[in-house]
Amino acid sequence: MTTCNPLNQRLFLVDDNCVVDDPNALTAGHPCNGQGRWDTSKCLISTCKPGYAVDFDSNTCVENVCDPREQPQPSPSSSSSSSGSVPVVCPDGQYEHQGKCYNCSAALFCATCSDSSSCLTCKDNYILVDNKCQPDCGKLFGEGCSKCNSKRCIECEGEQCCSNMKYFWNSTSKKCSDPAEVFGNGCLESDGVNCTKCTAQSCCGDKQYVDLNTYTCLDCSSFGNNCGECTAAGCVTCGENEIVSSGGKCASCSEVFGMGCDGCSQTKCEKAKSGYFIVGSMAKECKDLFGESCSECDMTDGCTECSEGYQVFGGFCKNCSEVFGYGCDECSNETKNCTKMSDEITDKKLVNGVVADVKDTFGEGCQAWTDDKDKCKTAESGYFISGGLAISCSALPTAKQSKCYHPGSRSVSFVKRDECESDEVKVEFEGEQCILCNKAIPNCSKCDLDANSNIICSICADGFVLYGGVCKACSEVHGDSCDKCSVTECTERICGDGNVNVLGECQKCDAIFSQCSTCSLENNCTQCEDGFVPDNEGGCVTCQSKHGEGCSTCTADECSSCTAEACAKCEEGKQVIIIEGKVICDTCNKLTAKCTSCTSTECTSCESGMAVDSGVCKSCSELFDKCGKCDSDKCIECSEKEGWILTENGCYKADESSSSSSSHQSKPIVPSSSSSSPEKDSKAGMIAGIVIGVLAAVAIIAIAIYCVATSGPKYGKMDSGIYEEDPQFVSMSVL
Repeated sequence: MTTCNPLNQRLFLVDDNCVVDDPNALTAGHPCNGQGRWDTSKCLISTCKPGYAVDFDSNTCVENVCDPREQPQPSPSSSSSSSGSVPVVCPDGQYEHQGKCYNCSAALFCATCSDSSSCLTCKDNYILVDNKCQPDCGKLFGEGCSKCNSKRCIECEGEQCCSNMKYFWNSTSKKCSDPAEVFGNGCLESDGVNCTKCTAQSCCGDKQYVDLNTYTCLDCSSFGNNCGECTAAGCVTCGENEIVSSGGKCASCSEVFGMGCDGCSQTKCEKAKSGYFIVGSMAKECKDLFGESCSECDMTDGCTECSEGYQVFGGFCKNCSEVFGYGCDECSNETKNCTKMSDEITDKKLVNGVVADVKDTFGEGCQAWTDDKDKCKTAESGYFISGGLAISCSALPTAKQSKCYHPGSRSVSFVKRDECESDEVKVEFEGEQCILCNKAIPNCSKCDLDANSNIICSICADGFVLYGGVCKACSEVHGDSCDKCSVTECTERICGDGNVNVLGECQKCDAIFSQCSTCSLENNCTQCEDGFVPDNEGGCVTCQSKHGEGCSTCTADECSSCTAEACAKCEEGKQVIIIEGKVICDTCNKLTAKCTSCTSTECTSCESGMAVDSGVCKSCSELFDKCGKCDSDKCIECSEKEGWILTENGCYKADESSSSSSSHQSKPIVPSSSSSSPEKDSKAGMIAGIVIGVLAAVAIIAIAIYCVATSGPKYGKMDSGIYEEDPQFVSMSVL
């Protein structure tokens, strides 16, 4: 906290580095200046030892004449001494006052005391000076320490003074320094050069992050050699042509979007290498979609360059025989026809640019053609020859069909028609007559006679193409699912499940996107095979890769039955945790070392002998002296059974069990209003005096007003903070 209330002149930021010469001062700190900032250039007394009060004008501790413990007290009604009984004898760590035993002040470190402000003997590592216990700096912090407080050595002659492992010898300032002050908040330990144990990113260097398992700074290179910036969750920025992939690691564009990707964004390939093209978000090799002979391509025109012997037809590389029929040696993709047929082929001819046999030329019913292959010569049973074609008898009027099927039967007369309709053609069978084009040439919608009086089809029905002299289904010429076409290419195709239309050709989804069962070129893979889900790059990955190592079942957006921000089902032994905004399945230990249970963002319980403190698992002995089992706010069991007693405030030796325990606790604890002390008994006497007489009440109020005006708030000093009895005042601690 850097700001404060400038109107509160008794507000201090307590700092152990603030040292004042007054022997009766307990704590000192930085005052709040007129701009609402802590004035770190000044160190003023903030609290005094019991029996003393702060004189803010002189910055000294003066005897507190207003302290009710210094005033005559009425004997407690329950006092043994008031009734003439045996005098009260208090144990070590306590003193007798008006027939009752009270704890020696914890802030004085007395082993035994005569009253609230005078020690008779001191606790270990403290020495008695003028009835006050002062730290034995040499014993507490090592030889060479000449000045100290209860927590640290302030002045010393060498690094041997820094026996407390929290501090290190600062060769620059020539004193023991707190790692957090030098390397930033979160640094717990230092070797004097680097922070060796920390909990915050601020104590790590450039291209480093905090490993929450070891509390050490690790290099970002663990997420990839080119990782420039990172957190514990993974890399944030990667090198050129790299992105942050699943797991927070850096991966090259070619690793994520295919080996042909030469440049990418976080979600797709943006630039393909020669011989590759981009489909969806992936870079695919041209030959995977457009044929082995395709060397250059794009998704607009398909294949644009083929190897020798192949030409581009409809975006695909094909040889002449594939397009125009077996036996075509030379062809043109400009005129879309075969230009030369093989001399070895004798049972076929070029018809309308394709290599056609007798049936492709004159119909299914033609058995043989003439020597010059210009007409049908012989028809099969059920067909008759007219206009050079073999025409099915079923094309004739019903009255003529019998004669057609049975040439020896009686001829039947019929009405001649001088002209035929546009979809009819005039044929001759026992006279001239008009029949539908699609009867003469199946699936022909418009036909006519050529110069040799041969019937020819000029337009085929939808879904059919003129191939040679007949109409063939597009699916027969270009494969299943082709609905519209030319001789050289399918122009409209409906691909079935598991396939995608690529420039009129059906390609299997798993040939384009690995492990994909349903896809489109616009949306990439939309459904993956069992055990896989679509990833952000348009392909398919396992649940573990998509949502974290522990995720066992998932959809594209969520792990099991949860949202994209949380996961409901991780594999056994793991759960959902969120680190740096990234959702993963892992153990609670990933949040902080020694954590056994947690929410998705914070630890809730630790291993035995530890407790959660500010989100980190700390040992009970670190939180409470000699404590073996604890929770976050109190010790539950002492680490040593013999000679130690557990009180509500901590563990103490049997001969110290009645002394104040607050000095052993790591956290500030506001004293309960029900605890007994001479001050409270004195207040009770003051209230009784008010009830007894108005004059006494006026006197007491006057004294109280004087005390408030001349002294600061009364504080109790703790190991790692301060608390205050007067709610008007607030004091912050940086210990």
